[in-house]
Amino acid sequence: MKQLFYLLLIFLFGLTACDGPVFEPRLPDLTMEGKNTFGCRVNGEVWLPFRKESNSPSRYASFSPQGLSILAGQWDGENDEWISLIAHFEQAKDTTYTLGSNVLGVGWGSYQDGSTVFFTDEELNGKLRIVAFHLEEDGNRRFIAGTFEFTARDANGQLVEVTDGRFDLRLDP
Repeated sequence: MKQLFYLLLIFLFGLTACDGPVFEPRLPDLTMEGKNTFGCRVNGEVWLPFRKESNSPSRYASFSPQGLSILAGQWDGENDEWISLIAHFEQAKDTTYTLGSNVLGVGWGSYQDGSTVFFTDEELNGKLRIVAFHLEEDGNRRFIAGTFEFTARDANGQLVEVTDGRFDLRLDP
């Protein structure tokens, strides 16, 4: 009986020593279906959009005759981070666009951490590749999917690297 008691005691200690499963964020799969996903790495760390206690979307994409705008954010009620991708083109197609400076006809990428904003420019730029683009009006068929990466700098010369970016976003009308 003593042996059973000690085995049960060891088993219970083993259960209490576990902290449970650890959630490690991972990038969303590369899809082309309008699943409304977005993710990348910021300086090597997985970055996913979210908004705590808000009805506002954490990711947004729109297309107009002036081009494409994508905005994704993290907001926990106190701190905020944003990634913006702007590309100027009249018709999206399966091609790669340069994210350079904020000049009409070019496009840019930016990362904002609180009040610090990092922008791509003529020297530090990036790439935005469109792999799927659908403007049909039949329900969920208005979406854009692609990949991106860029290096940007803030006003003090500090750099940020945004890599392994991917999105599959529904387009707002």
